[in-house]
Amino acid sequence: MAPASDGPSYSSSEASLTDLRELETLARGKQTGRPTNSGSETPVTETTLKALLDELRRNIATDISAFRDEINGVSARLHNAEVTVAGHETRLTILEQELTALRSEQAKLRQHMATMEEHEGPKPSTQLLRLKYLT
Repeated sequence: MAPASDGPSYSSSEASLTDLRELETLARGKQTGRPTNSGSETPVTETTLKALLDELRRNIATDISAFRDEINGVSARLHNAEVTVAGHETRLTILEQELTALRSEQAKLRQHMATMEEHEGPKPSTQLLRLKYLT
């Protein structure tokens, strides 16, 4: 199982966002006829813009894939927890049924002992049994 993380890494998203802002600035400058390279000496070409856009797309796809993996991991852990809870609930139901049966048996024994004492009187061995098992 992969170690738990504090959350997804946003480094490629942040870089993509910076690239996107740069692309947007460059595109606006190209549309208005203003310099598109914001004072840098290297002219911005369509090839450069396309390369930045491709990198942005790759970074976004990587982030989406990482988020999907994280969601799948959480979903798997949730499913395992649900299965565990269902197993505990089943075991609890069985134990409750066993407890009900034991209480019923205890009530029958008490009744039987009371009947015996009425007919024969209390006996020391019966009193010991009552103290040990029926109280």
